[in-house]
Amino acid sequence: MKYQKDIKDWTFDFSVSIVKLSTLLKKEKIDFDIVDQVRRSGTSVGANVREGKSSISRKELVKFYV
Repeated sequence: MKYQKDIKDWTFDFSVSIVKLSTLLKKEKIDFDIVDQVRRSGTSVGANVREGKSSISRKELVKFYV
């Protein structure tokens, strides 16, 4: 089954929803540490995907670590 969206689009949409959630939680006066952690962990998914997709080739990887 093919998906219509790329994983980058999915993670971007997820990050947007996390930022909206954190804004709602701030308005509800939830503890700042919890809101901050939710926002940081929720938005880091996109950065991890970007890093994974731009990884070096297997040949370069072996050369780098050997």
